[in-house]
Amino acid sequence: MDGVRSVKLSNGDVTNDLKQSLLIPPQPPLDRILLSRGKRKKWISTSMTYLPPHSPPRRKRRMTRRCLGIEDISRRAQETVEDINHSRTNDQKVMDDFQEKLAEKVTETCRQMKEHMYTVYEENSDEMQVKLQELSKVLESCSKLNRELLEAAQALAFLREGLAMSQRSES
Repeated sequence: MDGVRSVKLSNGDVTNDLKQSLLIPPQPPLDRILLSRGKRKKWISTSMTYLPPHSPPRRKRRMTRRCLGIEDISRRAQETVEDINHSRTNDQKVMDDFQEKLAEKVTETCRQMKEHMYTVYEENSDEMQVKLQELSKVLESCSKLNRELLEAAQALAFLREGLAMSQRSES
């Protein structure tokens, strides 16, 4: 029964179609199964028949055999419903266990990724520290050279001024 979502037993009468197909006389309320497919619901009878008190003995034997057959069908239907419900319970347990194990695996994988990420950060930090120290030395050297260059430029400016004064005084 593909697409069956729930199976339930409830109390009720055998449907007229079933009575006519099995030639069963009217009976009191008996068990039936509710099959639900989405929003549509359908009742299927799993009831047993009874023998009317005024049946002749020969008919009683036939009806008794028919009753036993229907009783057997009813019992098998009940067992099938129980098996389906048991199977659904097991399926739910399997899914719950799978979900739990998957969550554990995802958590462990995330933890390992974080550890790796932090290890890479440390390695990069060490390398960056070395590079920053080298950069600091280079910048310090550049600053020193810049100061020396400014001093040289000032010395040249003084020299030029001195030369310009001495050329004025000679002229």
